[in-house]
Amino acid sequence: MFRTFQARLFMGFVLATCLLAAVFLGLAFRQARVLNQQQVEGQLLTEARLAAPPFIAALRSAQAKQALAALADAAGRSTGDRVTVIGPDGRVLADSEVGPAGLSKLENHSRRPEVLAAAAAGWGSDARRSVSVNHDLLYVALALPLEPGAGPAFLRLAKPLSAVQDLLWSLKEALLAAAGLGLGLALLLSWLLARLVAAPLKGLAQAAGQMAAGDLELRLPLSSTEELKALQQSFAQMAASLREGFGKLEAERDLLGATFAGMREAVLALDGRGAITLLNPSAEALLGQPASALKGRHHLEALRNSDLIRLLERARESGQTASGEVLLSAPGRPEAVLSGQAAPLNGGGIVVVLTDITELKRLLKVRQEFTANVSHELKTPLTAILGFSETLLDGALKEPRQARSFTRKIQEQGKSLQALIADLLDLNKAETRGLGESLDPLEALAACREAAKRAASKARSRKSRVAIEAPKGLRALAGRAALAACLGNLLDNAVKYSPAGSLIRLSASAREGGWVRFEVADPGEAIPAEALPRLFERFYRVDASRSRDTGGTGLGLALVKHLAERMGGRAGVESRAGVGNRFWVDIPAA
Repeated sequence: MFRTFQARLFMGFVLATCLLAAVFLGLAFRQARVLNQQQVEGQLLTEARLAAPPFIAALRSAQAKQALAALADAAGRSTGDRVTVIGPDGRVLADSEVGPAGLSKLENHSRRPEVLAAAAAGWGSDARRSVSVNHDLLYVALALPLEPGAGPAFLRLAKPLSAVQDLLWSLKEALLAAAGLGLGLALLLSWLLARLVAAPLKGLAQAAGQMAAGDLELRLPLSSTEELKALQQSFAQMAASLREGFGKLEAERDLLGATFAGMREAVLALDGRGAITLLNPSAEALLGQPASALKGRHHLEALRNSDLIRLLERARESGQTASGEVLLSAPGRPEAVLSGQAAPLNGGGIVVVLTDITELKRLLKVRQEFTANVSHELKTPLTAILGFSETLLDGALKEPRQARSFTRKIQEQGKSLQALIADLLDLNKAETRGLGESLDPLEALAACREAAKRAASKARSRKSRVAIEAPKGLRALAGRAALAACLGNLLDNAVKYSPAGSLIRLSASAREGGWVRFEVADPGEAIPAEALPRLFERFYRVDASRSRDTGGTGLGLALVKHLAERMGGRAGVESRAGVGNRFWVDIPAA
């Protein structure tokens, strides 16, 4: 029987159908599983590396437990992944899906495959069922370097494998169904239908070749034979399922690409030869060159920055993530300080993430200077108070006149401290939220009169007077207390630093651009030109000894500046020898 052409064709058809279905099922199933798992693994590793810096900072700080829990929850919400932080000893420190109370019930993770791999190579992955959440998950763990000499902690991200498994099972069922239909069709064919079967089988073979080559847009002409038509439809359904699966993978790739393009951090990727293969728009802006001018060039030629090149070489030589600061300077552009993280990739490549921390560095410097200034300003009155107090305790209390003099000086220094603390509190309010009031239309003339009235007593004590010049009907959009504080500080300085018997002028006028200018002019000694740019800095004094003699804290003009800016305005000064000084505040007109 099997020596006949029809029997051989029949058996060949059956065997070919079985072989084709088995090969395609194996290739498609394996390729889809590998591609999807690699895609998810790469995505998790990228997310872990991008999220790593704040976790490293939290692990090195004293408030690690509270900070880690918040960071894990935030990272879990933003990525949709399960985020776990594992200590060097394998204890779980934070988990986005397990509350703080449940952490103690989790097993020690030091022997988990992904953690062992991360401890050895910087990162690792594993796919298995999670006992704590009862799901099949893909885990990716990234080693987080801590203090020198200490073992690393680990940041682990996990994503469910249910989508991958569902796709693979649907492919397997579709192919098994197609194979079954093919076998049934082969058994029903007769020798008379051999020529009719040959053409559709050839078409199916061609379609299988197209699918293996990646062309999933199948357009098969349906056979008149129901069995072959069913087989063709099964192939078409299988191609549609594959198109849908690969479409999801492409959508995830596009989402990752959009995230990459929208990142504020600059990201560069280098291949094993050191050539730049990838960079995002933030990197183009930071480096001042378009991607077309950088891609394909060796990093030594393209970057020309010794700090960045050293960072890349450290990551390449150590095979682990390297971090450090990068000073970026270019002609015509302000100098920038960057925080760099360089991590090695498979194949010898490197990815580096650069974050601009110039403003953070500036703020840290301002904080240090502020702390030093406050300490210095507090030290002087405190030293005097302690000195007079010790003198009184050593016997000066028995001399009433001397004791009274020392007590008065203690009181004066205490008032100086009180004024300094009050100014510090006012300045803090101005810098953070103003004085907590709304902006309303205020009559400029009424504000000037009120400020002059408050300064009248101090002016009379120096036989000086305040003259007001302001038109009726002029209104500014300002906070009542903030504007009063600005004018009060300016008038107080004018009276304090002008000769006795001076005429202080307080004026308000409309300016171009929709501004109302409040100006205090005094005939005092001109301020040196080199001191004018720093006059509104905290604790800056042109003559420190004279300021302390007059009771100044060095914060009044800084308060004026911040209050003016909180009201949407600005402050400034002009000074001319022989003429005097003019301090002004511009407030938006109502």
